[in-house]
Amino acid sequence: MVVGPGSATDVIDGLDERTLLDADGVAGRLVGLDARPIGSASLWFRDRRPVEESSVGARRVSPAAVEELRASVQADEWDESGLSTMPQRWGSFTADGRVAAVAGYERWGADVAQMGVAAGPSERGHGYAAAAAAAAMTVALGEGLVVQWRGRVGNVGSERLAARLGYVRLGLQSAVALG
Repeated sequence: MVVGPGSATDVIDGLDERTLLDADGVAGRLVGLDARPIGSASLWFRDRRPVEESSVGARRVSPAAVEELRASVQADEWDESGLSTMPQRWGSFTADGRVAAVAGYERWGADVAQMGVAAGPSERGHGYAAAAAAAAMTVALGEGLVVQWRGRVGNVGSERLAARLGYVRLGLQSAVALG
């Protein structure tokens, strides 16, 4: 599916799938339309609670804890997580009380919960992100929402975590902003 103004869709009509799924490739074809590639992402979905066996727990987090984590990750990683605009957020914490990971969701329309997660660099690979994401997923699914995970193509950590939590990759998306 291609969505956009006719001035753009007319130009890219007929492009092969590989080019359409490359935001840089699409933007390069939209000469004169002030096109800026946003990026390409894998789309993962889950419709059941995760079966996460972890000794790490998660709970709702304060804005201060969210800011603490935000300060510890790179700006582009934080932006990709989408957590800044998510009103519902849960966190997991290290034994000494530091926030290790935060996950949340934002309602998209009536049926979809767009998930987001970020983990501190030194806490990755220890189950903190999985615990926080599982807590957020459980609440969203309890509200009758379908949970969606979007991860930048090539973000191996995001893909591993989505698979660990039982998400199934069902598509790819390419986004381009027009000036």
